[in-house]
Amino acid sequence: MASYSLSKGFCERANQVNSSDELGGVEPTLQLLSVKKIAGGNGLPDRHRAIISDGEQFLQSMLATSLNSMVEDGTLRKNAVFKLTKWESQNLKGQRILILFNIEPIDHPANKIGDPVNAGKAASAEEPMSGPAASSSRPPPSSTSHPVAPSAPSRPAATANKVPGAMERAAPVFPIEGLNPYHN
Repeated sequence: MASYSLSKGFCERANQVNSSDELGGVEPTLQLLSVKKIAGGNGLPDRHRAIISDGEQFLQSMLATSLNSMVEDGTLRKNAVFKLTKWESQNLKGQRILILFNIEPIDHPANKIGDPVNAGKAASAEEPMSGPAASSSRPPPSSTSHPVAPSAPSRPAATANKVPGAMERAAPVFPIEGLNPYHN
């Protein structure tokens, strides 16, 4: 089995700058954790949403339409390892994503490398060094409770006293994978 050396720390750095040029031409080796097709509509070409990982953290990204053929022919698929040579960062609906323009495929290992966490959430943590220690000292959640249900009723009460129009900016954005039709 081949060993891959991903560019650890890239997702954290990329989450703080606007383009590949700001990191001095660094060409990181990353892994593609998932890729999903998004229909273009109105004659526009289809796009692909991707999750990329440096082995420690992951980021949401969009592939440029020039990379569509690499997804369609299977070159870019789940767990693919690649070198990222050109990208830009954008804020989309309050979430930072990378737009990937140029990718050089390396290989396709069978499994995910490392145990990455969301770079966006890691960047918003109060103290990154206390994160793992704090999580290990927390009591395990009850098997009968659902984490989404208790927070849902408190949102309207918390936002009821705010200025009209402010709720739209402060409303949380949930990734589509986090939505479940079976939770109330």
